[in-house]
Amino acid sequence: DLYEWGWHYLGHLFDSLWVLHRHHHKFYNPTPFGTIADYPLDNFMRSLYPVVVYAASHGLIGMPLDIDMLYFATAFVTIIWGMYLHTGHELSFLPYDHPVFNTSFQHYAHHAISVKNKPYHTGNFVKWWDDFAGSIYKGTQVIPALEDQKLGNRSLEIWEKEVEPKLPDYSVLLSPKWLG
Repeated sequence: DLYEWGWHYLGHLFDSLWVLHRHHHKFYNPTPFGTIADYPLDNFMRSLYPVVVYAASHGLIGMPLDIDMLYFATAFVTIIWGMYLHTGHELSFLPYDHPVFNTSFQHYAHHAISVKNKPYHTGNFVKWWDDFAGSIYKGTQVIPALEDQKLGNRSLEIWEKEVEPKLPDYSVLLSPKWLG
């Protein structure tokens, strides 16, 4: 997780790395499909997680990590948690302001307001690294969905009236005819 935070943080801090990482921020509201939607070099650096975890295990405890545990740890932090962060759904058992874990709200805030030279919430799993670097968002420009609901927004009625009519008709994708 420290490696992910470091690479991601630097991707927002340095011009040469922002050129690679900015493509991931094409959409301010992330989706699970965008979890690994990165520039090739950005993805290559992220593909080094197993190597970094293996080296850290060997260096910190003097023995290599079991290969199954290595892949599980890497998959959990990068794929499973990364997909959750990009869903945009807040979980009732994991409050958006959890003191330890990054939630989909923090990652939404990251995509909505974190730009070059202004990294917010670049960590993946835990907030420790962002807390240490002072890159935790404390503003009010972006608010959690649950708080927005308390203000009377994001209701089913509003969705049906304002959002749903503007959605494209994806039912055509249920038939092979769309292939042409």
